[in-house]
Formats: sequence, structure tokens, C-alpha cells
Amino acid sequence: MKTRKLLLLLGFLILAFLLSGCASGMTPSSWPGLASDGENVYVAYANQVYAVQVSNGVEIWRFPEKVSAKMLFYAQPALTPDGQLIVSGYDSILYSLNPNDGSENWTFTGAGDRWIGSAAVDGDTIYAPNADYSLYALDLQGNLKWSFETGAAIWSRPVVGDNLVYVASMDSTIYALDITTGKKVWSQMLDGAVLGPLTIGNDGSVFATTLGETVYALNPSSGKIFWSSPSSAFIWSGAEPGDGSLFVGNSAGKFFSLDMKSGKENWLIQPDGSILGTSCPSGTGGFWNRIWLIGVCGLHRENHLDKIINWHDLFRSNFGRRSYYCGSHGWGSYVDRYGPGRKSAVGLYPCQVV
Repeated sequence: MKTRKLLLLLGFLILAFLLSGCASGMTPSSWPGLASDGENVYVAYANQVYAVQVSNGVEIWRFPEKVSAKMLFYAQPALTPDGQLIVSGYDSILYSLNPNDGSENWTFTGAGDRWIGSAAVDGDTIYAPNADYSLYALDLQGNLKWSFETGAAIWSRPVVGDNLVYVASMDSTIYALDITTGKKVWSQMLDGAVLGPLTIGNDGSVFATTLGETVYALNPSSGKIFWSSPSSAFIWSGAEPGDGSLFVGNSAGKFFSLDMKSGKENWLIQPDGSILGTSCPSGTGGFWNRIWLIGVCGLHRENHLDKIINWHDLFRSNFGRRSYYCGSHGWGSYVDRYGPGRKSAVGLYPCQVV
């Protein structure tokens, strides 16, 4: 296969975004899913999955080699400990690919609907959410271990902690399941459907965001709500923990920091455009002390309340020892984790930190 420079892929993503996101309205297919192993970046977008080298931006492979109208990919791929790339397909097939050459290892066809949400991998188990209302637990050979049916489609990526897998359904409920048997340990009803990924804090707390415009912190053992914090608009993204705070963006374009223990607001800024992807805190100290945001439908190249600066086109940017990969045109870079008054900016599409 002929290699192509990353610029060609970037141009394709920009065009596709403008056509599918801003022109026709936002859907779960409006942006690509990204994953990275440090050497390569894997991009799931539209009819193909791409592998691009980190060092030089050259495309390594694409899957499938020939475009098929029946195959669509948007969820963030997942990497397994034994070197597989798990890809969720809109054709109701879960794919395992060889990340070195894009060849197919195995497929799982036991689900009844599309794979919209990203799979989570923990140890020797793949936890894959499906729009047929069920979470599927597979071994690393693609064999079914167990499945659990919720009350509605699952678009949110599950998360694993303390021998439980937590999954959110569009039935507005969080479920905690035993990782070995798939049996329900507890469930907790929230005020709206959960689309963004669930996350876990360093104290084990489970964090969820809802279309009911609320951020929740849950007890991981019982599901009891520690606290809830209202937002002014629905939240598509997840709540990203970092340095004692949660970072959340909503559809009204507000990006805010909450105290992880109490849910109280630390600070808030409002860049231009809705924020529909989970942010990427980059660590602490110096150039690492920044958070990447995701906006939609373009951002103005200007200062905004003295908080948005340093605009530039972005696919890959390096700060300190880490790299950030965004699925399309950037127009911005970072926001300081300590809030207003510091350098800040925004970018487009989900980012992957390596």
C-alpha cells in the first residue's frame, strides 16, 4: 500500500467534519475515534480505520483497504495487553486487528445492533457496549464470557475498577457488574441518559455526566450518590479527573472545573462552540500543566475574554515529553488547569495523549 502524508488524512477529516458535523447537525458519527500506543496513532473514521506513524506522520495502513459502504467506524479503538486493536463497527461487528499491518485477527458477530460506544479492556477481558442494550464481555480471542442487558442502548464507554465494571445506559442508569460473572452488584438511576465515558477518580469514585445537564460522583461499592453538580446544558463528554479536580465541558460551550470531593465549581470559562469530547489533562508542572478541549463547528481566531490565545492549526503538538493527537483541524491548544487568567485555548475533536 502506498503511504500518504498525514496532511492528506487531515484534509479528509476536516472536510468530513464540515459536511457531517456543522452542516447536518451533530450525531455520534460527527468525529473520529483515536487511540495511540506511543509509536502509532489509530484513527477510526467513516468507512476506514487508519494507522499513522507518530515519528513522521506517514500512513502505515488502512482497514479495510477498499472502502465498503456497509462498514463505518467512529468509536475510539482500544488496545489490548497482547497487542490487538479492538475496533467497533456500525455494521454490528466487533473487529480485532493487528496494529502492525491492519490485518484481521477475529470478529465478534454476536451482538444485535451497532457498536457505537468504545470498548474498554482490562487484563484479559474486553468489555464492549452495544446499541442492542447489552454489554458484552469477551476474552482476548473474541469468545463470549458473559453479557448483561440494560434498559436501553449503550453509547458510553465502560470503566473497570475494584473488580467491578461500570456501564452507563441510555436508560439513565449506571450499572455495576461483577467482572467475572456479569451479575449486577448495584444500579443507580440518574436524571438523564449518559453518552460520555464513565471515569474513575484516584479515590475510586465513579463519575458520570448526563443529558439531564448534571455531573455525578458515585460511591463505587454501593452506587450511592456522593454529590451532583448542575450544568447549564446537556453534557455529551465525560468528566475527566486530574489533580483533585474534574474537568467538564457542555453543549453550551462552557468548560469548568469541579472539586472532586465536593462537586463545587472551581472556575468556568466559555470558549466558542459546543464542547462534546472529554478533555485531556496533560499532567502537572511547566508545559504539562494544560488541558486540551474539544469544540465543534469552528472557533474564532481571536482572544476571547483574554482567555483564548495562541491559535494555530493542530494535528500533533508536543509539550514537554508528551504528544497530543487530535482528529481534525485544531485552531487552538490548551487551557491552564487553574482556570481564568492563565493562558488558554481550545481545539477540535477528541485528543489522545501519549
